[in-house]
Amino acid sequence: MLRRLGIGAELDRDDLVRRVGEAVGLPIELEATALPVPGFFGMTLLDSAGYVIFYQQETTTLHQTHHIVHELAHILCGTVESVECEKAGGGAHRRGDYTTPAERDAEVVASIILSWATTTAGVASPPQNNTARHRLAAALEDSVAWT
Repeated sequence: MLRRLGIGAELDRDDLVRRVGEAVGLPIELEATALPVPGFFGMTLLDSAGYVIFYQQETTTLHQTHHIVHELAHILCGTVESVECEKAGGGAHRRGDYTTPAERDAEVVASIILSWATTTAGVASPPQNNTARHRLAAALEDSVAWT
């Protein structure tokens, strides 16, 4: 999945958001907001303009990133309801309740993406100046990331 999205070892949150939007054919907007505490830390809505991911602004950048990636996982898994469904009493997904398959799936996908990015961050072969060394370095780099 990450290869299909063209995501390399250096995971950039905004680049990931853009690439997921391109993959699903709709723009994704991030909206930091002061969500009630206690409460949920992320929520995604789908309207006629695209997806909007709301996330808690009153937390650390790492925590925000986790919730944003969790919400991106809902988009990738196809488990986001439309605004019309929400108004009718349907469910916009809120992270933190893992009793449903949709929440568990989103958390697993988010954990894989974040684990992959964390595991491969800063891992690179030294620069190579000949063809054989370059090919070896490329082969080793491929084995660092998820296949």
